[in-house]
Amino acid sequence: MRVRVRVRVHDLRHTCATLMPAEGVAVRTVMETLGHSTTSMTMDTYAHVLETTLRDAAARMDGLLGSGLGDEPGKEEDPPAAGVLALR
Repeated sequence: MRVRVRVRVHDLRHTCATLMPAEGVAVRTVMETLGHSTTSMTMDTYAHVLETTLRDAAARMDGLLGSGLGDEPGKEEDPPAAGVLALR
């Protein structure tokens, strides 16, 4: 069964605004590429946060601050506090 997916040029703008910063391209460069007048227009309207980006940010913070969990052999890790998103 073939599924037809309609991709509009506008959809590609969202994809561009999402993937370029995830690959390390400066937001200002993305803004210029898309022809926006402000970086906030680019990031607020077009860019979307990727799950992998959220995981990478959490891992970096864990590396900087350390989780403090599981440091002692045989000690089980505490479950995350209520309302805290566990990304592991």
